[in-house]
Amino acid sequence: MAAPQAQVQRPVANFSPSLWGDQFITNDSGAKAAEQHSKAVQVLKNQVLDMISAAENNLAAWPPFIFWSSEKPKMLVAGLLICRVIDDIATYEVEKERGQSATGIESYMRDNGATIEEAVAKFFEIATDAWKDINEECMRPSPYSRDVLMRILNLERIIDVTYKGNEDGYTQPEKVLKPHIVALFVDPIVL
Repeated sequence: MAAPQAQVQRPVANFSPSLWGDQFITNDSGAKAAEQHSKAVQVLKNQVLDMISAAENNLAAWPPFIFWSSEKPKMLVAGLLICRVIDDIATYEVEKERGQSATGIESYMRDNGATIEEAVAKFFEIATDAWKDINEECMRPSPYSRDVLMRILNLERIIDVTYKGNEDGYTQPEKVLKPHIVALFVDPIVL
């Protein structure tokens, strides 16, 4: 008689759309928008930490992981920055069309007297620096589980594909993600 197999639980990334920018719909003041943005980023951090820690070996119960994640590690912060700024760049036009009064790009433009081009360039600079931090953390020996670092890296890879070319693959997956899925599963390269 075969031994029963353990049921594998896979984490699900079920981020509500409000986390990705809808909190700006009713915020007109710069300070209030920044406060709302900061709260949304904290919620996102908690959700990403929950998702990362839902590993097969229950990393959340592993004391070094708890300590590592509570110290705001460079790799985790960089990953969250990439999620935020790349989404802000890719969804800016759609958010403006929906009538959102303050977006991440709008807030930066207002606070720094920047043009749209300057704001987008700054957000790309932030994302590029964050990718450098992730690469640095992946190359450096770490006392922490490689599985955790790879989960963060893989999340950023998904963000890179989803928002490639400033396209919003989150709200328009048929336009951005469908070609990737078809290439991978329908028309795969046979080796």
